[in-house]
Amino acid sequence: MQDILALQSSDIPGFAKWYNPDPAQRSGPVPKLKGKRRAEYLNRINSPAFSTALILALQTRAMLSVVKDVLTEPSKAMVEKYLKAIDAVACYCGCYKECLVRLMTGGLLPQENDSGDIELFLYSVDDDNIVVTSDRKWKSIAEAAGFGQRVRTVPVQRGP
Repeated sequence: MQDILALQSSDIPGFAKWYNPDPAQRSGPVPKLKGKRRAEYLNRINSPAFSTALILALQTRAMLSVVKDVLTEPSKAMVEKYLKAIDAVACYCGCYKECLVRLMTGGLLPQENDSGDIELFLYSVDDDNIVVTSDRKWKSIAEAAGFGQRVRTVPVQRGP
């Protein structure tokens, strides 16, 4: 959550001045990117360079052991494992990017559980391994990223 707030503070005019950790100390709507800054941001985040940087950053974290195994034991099983890891990273990167777009251009703040929720997309390695959530925003984010089939929403169960 802190990394997203840092991005919002650096990229959205007026956000740093507006934001206070205490919600009672904030006034007015959440600042968001508008006009030319919004268009420039969307061009930047939708560029191949952004996607490449995001994938390279995640490769170290999500794929390092798989890459090592593929290089030392290039069996068919290892190659298939590597390809599944690539698909998982593509799903995660697409959803992470769409989440950023939503926050930066929608006048929204990250929620406490967003970091944990977005991590679930690393485990969605194919259409049989889905994310189940009661938070509808993840379905729309996944749909925007092209992975909507990997999310199912369920109603929140309240009380007995």
